[in-house]
Amino acid sequence: MYTLRFPFTLPPGREIAVAETPGELDGLEYRLSKQDRLYILSLSGFPSEESAQAYLKNIRAALIWLPLYTGIAANGAFEPQQVRYTDDPLEGPVDALLDGRSPAVYVTGKRIRTLTGWPPAWF
Repeated sequence: MYTLRFPFTLPPGREIAVAETPGELDGLEYRLSKQDRLYILSLSGFPSEESAQAYLKNIRAALIWLPLYTGIAANGAFEPQQVRYTDDPLEGPVDALLDGRSPAVYVTGKRIRTLTGWPPAWF
């Protein structure tokens, strides 16, 4: 099974409610969480990497409709990054490191960690 991790942001000052309890949608388990400035939508239960990547078109459609129903525009990337697994992690039990601001599809159950950098704030 595979998991799709989709990070997105909202405009400054806008927020959506986050209940980190998992739910089910179309036979997939989903979870919405917030990490710093990012909202993370995780969907698990895809039978293949390709089916998880194809699901990004559904997320794109949802983000197009979101401002029409809520007045809140979300911003996210839609090109999934390549996940590289390591056989022998150097630090702790980690199977792969991901760019925290890009979507990713990975094997469910792998120990994934994210690194997220933000551009410096100019005053």
